[in-house]
Amino acid sequence: MLHTIVAEEFIWGGTEAQPQCVCIRGGYLEGVREGDCLVVSRLISTDPALYLDPRYAPGARYRYTEDGTEKTKRPGGDHPSGA
Repeated sequence: MLHTIVAEEFIWGGTEAQPQCVCIRGGYLEGVREGDCLVVSRLISTDPALYLDPRYAPGARYRYTEDGTEKTKRPGGDHPSGA
């Protein structure tokens, strides 16, 4: 048993994906990238209203572009024809 303040990953060598941060309006999202999504692990913000938004909840998949802006859905849904 180890009694230390050092994270377990530093001692045993973690093979998990490195967390990434994405800037959003009002704060930052931290999570692991999977394809074109970020699987949210935490929200960093001083705005309490953002913590009530389900898009930023832990485990949510946040879709964003390469410049960090959120991908928006088309008015008719994800299908190009709008149907």
